[in-house]
Amino acid sequence: MNTNFISQRKADSVNEWLTAAEAAQYLRVAPLTLLQWVRERKVPAYRLSGVRRCVWRFLRPELDAMLDLSSAERADGKRG
Repeated sequence: MNTNFISQRKADSVNEWLTAAEAAQYLRVAPLTLLQWVRERKVPAYRLSGVRRCVWRFLRPELDAMLDLSSAERADGKRG
């Protein structure tokens, strides 16, 4: 197997861009919930320019980091 192909595939997965629908599915929330989080700046998102309607893209590693932070908090909101 070609090692260039494998290393490129790994790089692509590290910087994988997701649509709003894909990101919502990945986070297991409704798309409207995800877009609400974007408006509240609870989730990192990137707005595409040059389009008539609002189109958002998300980086999978940033979503993973957000999940890691939220899972580190206790249910009462205090750090352990």
